[in-house]
Amino acid sequence: MSRARLRVWIQLVTIAAIAMVPSMAFAAKGFAMPPALPAKNYPAHDQHPTEAVSVAVDPYDLADKANIFSVHYSEIGFLPIFVVITNDGNQPVELSGMKAQMVTANRAKLSPAADEDISRRLTRPSANTNPLAGAHFYLTGVRDAKGNELMYFEVPLEKYLSAPAKSN
Repeated sequence: MSRARLRVWIQLVTIAAIAMVPSMAFAAKGFAMPPALPAKNYPAHDQHPTEAVSVAVDPYDLADKANIFSVHYSEIGFLPIFVVITNDGNQPVELSGMKAQMVTANRAKLSPAADEDISRRLTRPSANTNPLAGAHFYLTGVRDAKGNELMYFEVPLEKYLSAPAKSN
């Protein structure tokens, strides 16, 4: 291929790539992280006043909340949950060793999905949504500034389900 033809080919590919960017940006829905409130402001929370740490969970189970995602996770058997941890003390807490787990009403233990699990489910969807009624969210492994593990957090999802609906 001559230099002139190569240059024209590179220019055509560049123009095609630049022309596709707006259409790709239009097709892709931008994700905007919801603002976090203090954990005690959420219906489903566990507050440890002695340790000055609170944990809340906010499931994205309803369509109006789940619409912030471009993927309909409920259709592939996943439930996004926004976890909020508030430290109202004057000492830091360590979160690097924390472990989250959801226990359903029928005692099924669910751990957070890994990126590979989500990718696999996107390519082979199967509806396997578990109900929130009777479920509990557990968070362990939160440590204080001295390295001592705080008491585990247990958040009953019934608090979320029985909370009055917010009007916008």
